[in-house]
Amino acid sequence: MVLSLRNRKEAMSVASPVRQAVGVQSTADKIRGLARENGVTYEPGPRDAWANKVTELAGDSVQLDDIENLILALERAKVLTGTEATKLHIAYYHEK
Repeated sequence: MVLSLRNRKEAMSVASPVRQAVGVQSTADKIRGLARENGVTYEPGPRDAWANKVTELAGDSVQLDDIENLILALERAKVLTGTEATKLHIAYYHEK
């Protein structure tokens, strides 16, 4: 899967109501499908516990949802490059 979101404007267009109305698959559905096709699930690891603790100690509150965790798992499984994961995350964020 090659993603080609060239800029922020294009990333935002992924979530346009017109595209959704004509039955274009949502970014969340694409992410779920990609994970399913590759047998990838999110399993929290020691780095996740460490990152959560550091975030908590810094006084921040960052909670990834199931889709964001799948993006992370897909990148860790080398299904996505870092750039592809970032582009998917941006597109997903703009659809929320």
